[in-house]
Amino acid sequence: MTFLNISPLLTALGLLGLAGLLYLLQQLRVKHQEVQVPTLLFWQAAVQDSPARVFREKFHQLWAYLLILAICSLIWIAIAKPELTDDASGDSHYVLVLDGSAVALRDDFQRVKETLVDDVAKLPVDQRTVLWVGGETHTLLAPGEQSILLQRRLEGRVPEAAPSKINHQLELMAMANRKDQSTVAIIYGNVAVDESVLDRVSPKVAVFRAGSGKIVSGNAGIVSFGVGEPVSGSWDSVDALVQVGSDHNLNIAVEGLRFALDGSPLADIAISDAGNGVFMLRDLPAAGGLLEVTLADDDALAIDNVAKLRLPDRPFIRIALSPSLDGVLKTALQADRAVVLNTETPDIVIRKAGEVFSEQALATGATLFEFTPMAQQAPAFLFTYPEKEVTDFTLLAAVNDLGLQYIDAAGLATVAQQPIEVTARAGQQWSLSIWDELLSENFNFVQSRSFPIFMAAAVRWFSGAEMLRPYIAAGESLPADSIQSSASFVDEGGREITTLSASFTPAVAGSLQRNEADPLWASLLNEQVTMQADQKFQGASLGSPTITIMSLFSSNNLVTWIILLVIALAFLEWILFRRGRIP
Repeated sequence: MTFLNISPLLTALGLLGLAGLLYLLQQLRVKHQEVQVPTLLFWQAAVQDSPARVFREKFHQLWAYLLILAICSLIWIAIAKPELTDDASGDSHYVLVLDGSAVALRDDFQRVKETLVDDVAKLPVDQRTVLWVGGETHTLLAPGEQSILLQRRLEGRVPEAAPSKINHQLELMAMANRKDQSTVAIIYGNVAVDESVLDRVSPKVAVFRAGSGKIVSGNAGIVSFGVGEPVSGSWDSVDALVQVGSDHNLNIAVEGLRFALDGSPLADIAISDAGNGVFMLRDLPAAGGLLEVTLADDDALAIDNVAKLRLPDRPFIRIALSPSLDGVLKTALQADRAVVLNTETPDIVIRKAGEVFSEQALATGATLFEFTPMAQQAPAFLFTYPEKEVTDFTLLAAVNDLGLQYIDAAGLATVAQQPIEVTARAGQQWSLSIWDELLSENFNFVQSRSFPIFMAAAVRWFSGAEMLRPYIAAGESLPADSIQSSASFVDEGGREITTLSASFTPAVAGSLQRNEADPLWASLLNEQVTMQADQKFQGASLGSPTITIMSLFSSNNLVTWIILLVIALAFLEWILFRRGRIP
């Protein structure tokens, strides 16, 4: 047993103090003494000389003392607020899950929190865990922690602009090893649970719902929003797709949408209605602007009425190509819609080793793409980075970004009679040096299908051109090839997060800060949030929709029982007093 308001030591000391104080009061007795006075004029003086109560009389009425001691002790224990730490609920561990996703914005979230707090007080402290499942999962109350902490940790918590992770959390519970304990999951909120998930976790986890309310219906929102390569084929533009869904079969016309780019209404942009709530925007400028689409009318949930997406910044890549390489590379470069051959202000200079071609452009910061004889360079591909230190991760990122893993390295090594190595080093300027012999027909490198891919990836990588991100949605991983390996984000605490070409998943909708670049924007694009109708449960396997926490376990709230016992003892004392059994 534990005490929430007063420590066990102070509770025990208080009981001892009550016993001593009541013992002293029990010895205070009424002493009758007969005094004869000649006249009533001296009555007051006689009373003063003969006090009615004295101490240290013989101890009487043991049962009356024990009764009043029991009543006062129970009141003191109730003030200390005891709570059982061991309960007959036995082998089960209860995981109370509070849904903090955007679905909760359509429910009476404050009432759901109050229900959770009330139910936690009824559980044994070492057999329950309280989880917050929003954009991320947090433990609000660990086993052994007192329930009073939950109220403080819930203060100021509101649902987040994130899709639900309830299904994922249930699967994690099924994987947890609790030895001989079974797991009972109780969901607080009206978020839907997939039947397939329930079927998988049901052998190990019993799933119930408590405090379920009614979702506010009549909602429409943006469920898909992304960009892709334009039908026109232009490098410096993109096409966009917008899809609107609703929970009541609402048909949204193009007049019900508002489009803006960097805060200004879009003008002279072709918008077509593809049906079923899908709209297409053609040839948007790929200049790094922030594209925003908004539903014109208000509804049950405002957070899914706005979606934003940072368009890529894709200026044309200016390349200065040495005349000595025109016959080999010019045709491939001209076929690339992203490339413009420019010898005056190039971003990349392509030449053979030893040439002095376009030295002025290199002096002003252009990237060098050079072909060097095998006799002068051991590795087949040599990267130079303007950094103090080059790590293995840097080299791995370059290999992935340039697509070198797709070339026929074994075939090239057979012809070269030596291994095909890729090496990175630190230097003063960005550069890539490749064996000159790879351009010959003997190596079949230029003639291979991977060569155009390599050249296109190389010029984009060295120019710093942004890769196309088809979408950015809260709770969904970005495709790994849509984020450059050098890209990094900054979290709320100012900590830098480097992707290293791995998938990146924004937890909640909102701005994604980037180092030295305009912030990206993650939108809430989730059909469950937008289109979920009023459904207390998705299937009978979740249990009765009217289930209450009292049907799952017995209450261990001792304060209520103590107060009832005090009332019963007080009633008993009154009966004994009326019958003259106690004074």
